[in-house]
Amino acid sequence: MSNSKFSTTKSSPSLFSSSPPSSSTFSLPSSDEDSLPYQKFACILVRGSRMALEWYVFNISDDVEHNQAPPPPGPSPFLQAIFHPFSVNSHQQQHIKPAVIVPSGRKCSVLGSNNTLYHIPGHHLCASGRDDLVSRFDLTNTKKSRQEFLPPMPNGVSSAHALFLGNKLYCLGGYEENKPWAMAYDLSLDRWDSLVDPPRRPENTYNIFSVAIEVPTPTIVVGSTLQSCPLQIYDVHTKCWRLHEFINKDGFYLFPRGQPVAVDSKFYCDQCLLDGEIDSPPRLAHLAGDDFCLFWGSPCQHYNPVAPLESVTSRLHCLKFRISKLHPKQGSTFRLDASILSCQSYVVPGVKLFFDGFVG
Repeated sequence: MSNSKFSTTKSSPSLFSSSPPSSSTFSLPSSDEDSLPYQKFACILVRGSRMALEWYVFNISDDVEHNQAPPPPGPSPFLQAIFHPFSVNSHQQQHIKPAVIVPSGRKCSVLGSNNTLYHIPGHHLCASGRDDLVSRFDLTNTKKSRQEFLPPMPNGVSSAHALFLGNKLYCLGGYEENKPWAMAYDLSLDRWDSLVDPPRRPENTYNIFSVAIEVPTPTIVVGSTLQSCPLQIYDVHTKCWRLHEFINKDGFYLFPRGQPVAVDSKFYCDQCLLDGEIDSPPRLAHLAGDDFCLFWGSPCQHYNPVAPLESVTSRLHCLKFRISKLHPKQGSTFRLDASILSCQSYVVPGVKLFFDGFVG
């Protein structure tokens, strides 16, 4: 497990929505589009006006057209320019529109195979009032505006965690006691299966983290964000849970922001870079190799109480960085240094509350 300490060195978007269609120009990356060694796209979730959920999609790029100017020496001037860009003219910024909009719902969503977005709205904020539905959107479909629904889940959820592992969508957080807490949807069979409950069934999903690990064996890991306690590990092959004691010998608290990122057998989490600068926690994502990115939003940029509401804008950010190479002992926790590569920022209309960010 690790967290990061940062230093400095050195986007075309939407496609389809379940409500107003977008007029922007997102397209999935081609093999020769950018100079990055990987071809990825980003998906950022925010809450907009009237409780609507909005997903913004853009290609991850390192070209100068889509990124802010290279940072000067030292972290402060660059980060100041990102968080407080009042000196930058808004017409010089990249503007994007949402790729997907739903009227309301919880923030639980995940990117699956074939560039498909899955959303689990939950009960209290779901427009339909159903607590067992999952909707999906095809992010490669630029011609149709269609929201599809999966078969109902075996148990309803109020809030949930969603993970994609193998060819299955996992939903954690069933709240009825006599029904499963964890469920798996098999895309090839178009059906849900109930998983056995973990040894310590969480009362809710607000204070836990969950990650999916591919190697050495497909595994789901669930832990607490509030206190040190054993990790609960589900083996997909044996369909069994086990407890794994984790002892933090370094003295720092590992998961203050919630969701870490799993890469191979390691967990990564950010604890340092954006402290005190934003209203909602950022989201860490893995790009490839030693490269990661951090998503967050800057609400109410250029806000003036007497200005028309339509003049208020927010900004969405994707900060790309590279971590230092370390080879720690297995089971240890350690800190990492990281170098900022570039930062993409986009202007969106209105006040937006950042919820989540993914890499596809």
